[in-house]
Amino acid sequence: MRGIRLAIGATALAVSLISCTSAIKMGLEEATGQKTDVEVIRPISADLKAYRRVEVEQFTSGIGGLVPEALVDGLRGMAIAKIREGGLFPSVGPATAGKAAEPTLLVGGAVTDYKKPVEGAKRLISKDSLFSVNVSVRDKGTGEEIGRAIARGRLVTMFRGDEATLMEKAAESVAKFIGEAHTPTPGRMERIKGMFE
Repeated sequence: MRGIRLAIGATALAVSLISCTSAIKMGLEEATGQKTDVEVIRPISADLKAYRRVEVEQFTSGIGGLVPEALVDGLRGMAIAKIREGGLFPSVGPATAGKAAEPTLLVGGAVTDYKKPVEGAKRLISKDSLFSVNVSVRDKGTGEEIGRAIARGRLVTMFRGDEATLMEKAAESVAKFIGEAHTPTPGRMERIKGMFE
């Protein structure tokens, strides 16, 4: 009987900790107003654990001069940094010419939506700021597209930040799309079951 009570208590504690972690993350996003958002168009179909290298192409603007060039130009470097932070691939860098010597992912795309953060008192009443990227993931060796998503950065409160923060959150969403395909985050029930295996 005591063992059953301990098991029930451990399960309750695990659920509480998982809920607390999620609540803390959500609370932090709400407090800072900085959010990542990935809308998967085509889930990544390949096993990304087989890839040793990620190369990131220069992103383009699909909306002309509406998005500042500096943000479009800076997106590649920021995406490289965010993918490296994940630590899932031995090599991450800018795209190079020529054939790949090892299994390589090629990441690129275009900025498809941009809503500039407002300044001053208008922040209190304005809606979201947005930086949206149509991102494509391809196998560099074959050229085949293996996944596509809309990766967004959002700033949604008066504490939100500036244009660079908005672009950084979009780059984080690009990395999130790739990272989640490489190592999917288990759902809540899978995490609880794993504690008892």
